[in-house]
Amino acid sequence: MSVFCKIANSLSAASRRLSTGRRQFGVAVMRIVLGSVMTVLYGIHFSQRHFLWGADAVLTHADNSAILAARRTWSLYAVFPSAFGAECLYWLGLIVALMFAAGLFTRVTSILFFVFTWSLYLRNPYVLNGGDNLLVILGIYLIFADLGALSLDHGLVRKRHEGSFSWLSGMLHNFAVAACLLQLGIVYFEAGFYKIQGHVWSDGTAIYYILRSNGFALPGWGDYIWRSAGLVTICTYGTILFEITHAFLMWHRRLKYVIFSGAVLLHAGIGLLMGLVWFSVTMIGAHAILFDDDEYIRLHNWLRAAWRQIVAAFRGSLGAGARSHDAEAAAGEAAMIESAG
Repeated sequence: MSVFCKIANSLSAASRRLSTGRRQFGVAVMRIVLGSVMTVLYGIHFSQRHFLWGADAVLTHADNSAILAARRTWSLYAVFPSAFGAECLYWLGLIVALMFAAGLFTRVTSILFFVFTWSLYLRNPYVLNGGDNLLVILGIYLIFADLGALSLDHGLVRKRHEGSFSWLSGMLHNFAVAACLLQLGIVYFEAGFYKIQGHVWSDGTAIYYILRSNGFALPGWGDYIWRSAGLVTICTYGTILFEITHAFLMWHRRLKYVIFSGAVLLHAGIGLLMGLVWFSVTMIGAHAILFDDDEYIRLHNWLRAAWRQIVAAFRGSLGAGARSHDAEAAAGEAAMIESAG
């Protein structure tokens, strides 16, 4: 009996550790970023929705059905192929993405967000940019996470209802967090591993050819880099080093800040120099999961204290200016009285 008691106590302790939910702010930030990216995507392509995803889109329903059949997958746009059906799906997808970003009814909208995002991407896979793969995978994991932090749900329902299965929801939340972290590590390790096998990456010239590509380049910005052999070599090998070490250093309590800074630098460069803005925003937003709630609270407190200091300094400068103006006015009045006397 003592052995079974020890096993039961161990399982109970493990359940309590798994249900702590110490990364609720991280998944909330991911929810906001992913939902906002899809909301913007729906918005900026609104005038082109019929051409890209409508009934008479550039990729016909027959061709799309053949692609879906070959991949053994599905899309709601294939189920409702009419112009009215495609229009309704587009509007519903936009509304769901907006509700998901705002955190309204997250238990339901997290599922709908994945369904509509998947359906939109599979309706016309030729408009994808790579960030959609990670976005969809993370969308699956977020279905099982607690997304109530930083949400309208949290404002509408102040009191949490603790049910008999609250420990299970806590475990699912933490498993979702672990899955997001593992996925992030796999993405960068694979990217770096396959880069090493390419000769333009191994000889340090890959960035030159990337920035000289007409398909993914913003003229003028990349000229400062590809014209310098030293910068090309540093950026090429630096990218490989970052991606290979990402999967290992992201778990370290301090070095994860270096990884996050490297991700921001890398993807800001991709967004600026290659024009893949929403891909970069998605990849940077995915790194929000690296930090726990205590770190977000410390950041919030630091920002609030810094803001108070800025406001106090600004008010102090205004007060000093007012006092100086009053002193000058008083001195002028005194001079006038003396001259009149």
